[in-house]
Amino acid sequence: MKVGKYDVTISNIAAYLQGNFRKLVDKYSAGFLELEEHIKEQIIWRETVASPYCMSNKECKCGCPIPDLFYADKACPDKCYPEMMNKEEWEGYKNVNKTSDTKRIEHRENSERSIEDSNN
Repeated sequence: MKVGKYDVTISNIAAYLQGNFRKLVDKYSAGFLELEEHIKEQIIWRETVASPYCMSNKECKCGCPIPDLFYADKACPDKCYPEMMNKEEWEGYKNVNKTSDTKRIEHRENSERSIEDSNN
């Protein structure tokens, strides 16, 4: 069912809830709950490979808000990135695709750790 520009389906509602929950956990958990490392890496990677159009408009062409969509298992409808991979699939992807994307992930994680260390 369409509501305005949004395609309201059970799977889209589930992706919305999942993405927002993961985003809250990532931003505000303070160690109580943690996203798994392979999920965190894929969120960062998705940000690096997302369409510049979507990034500048802060929403995907499907209408999903960015960066919230990066946190859901849902694949990008424009094929910027696939569904969220499990740990084994993600490790395999990184090994096969030694790209600057995985280097950006490592750089960003190291930068975030440095910021956290300086705040403690």
